Amino acid sequence: MKPHNDGVAAGSPVTSIACDARWACVACVDGSLHVWTLSKVNAQRALPPIALTSQAAKLTLSGDTLAVVTTSATLAIWDLANASCVIRPLCFRNLLTHGGTEDQLRNILDDLLGPSHCTSTPKIWQNTILGIRKHDLLEEMLSLLVRQLRWQRLYTEYQDQLSSLKQTSAMVNGH
Repeated sequence: MKPHNDGVAAGSPVTSIACDARWACVACVDGSLHVWTLSKVNAQRALPPIALTSQAAKLTLSGDTLAVVTTSATLAIWDLANASCVIRPLCFRNLLTHGGTEDQLRNILDDLLGPSHCTSTPKIWQNTILGIRKHDLLEEMLSLLVRQLRWQRLYTEYQDQLSSLKQTSAMVNGH
């Protein structure tokens, strides 16, 4: 007996999933993104299928905000409740090629990491952007950098700093 198909189909093998009690977000091998709103009775499409620039490497769902990082180093963010794209796909591919200078990359990574505990002048820093934790975005960026030989030193540097911040935070919070 075949399972009942209620119209909720992705059409291609699934590569990434992000979901909570209200949303189900699915990215597929063919580079498509599908978003459904969930209820106790059924699921309905929240957005029409979206063609990403390439396969999704990571989906992150935070409240009504969905962030997608693709294998071609693009980032896009949607407000699911309003069915709108908040940040159109931004390409970070130039950071992964020999053209994405180290200074530019450091500026992006520094902002995602936040002010260092060693600085003497405090900075105003928000730990989220559009409801997504900057440290989560930093981890996504680092997962792209580790694949590029020329950025592995930078990856190690920022991964160590992020790990140190997490350990310090855990000790301060008593975990």
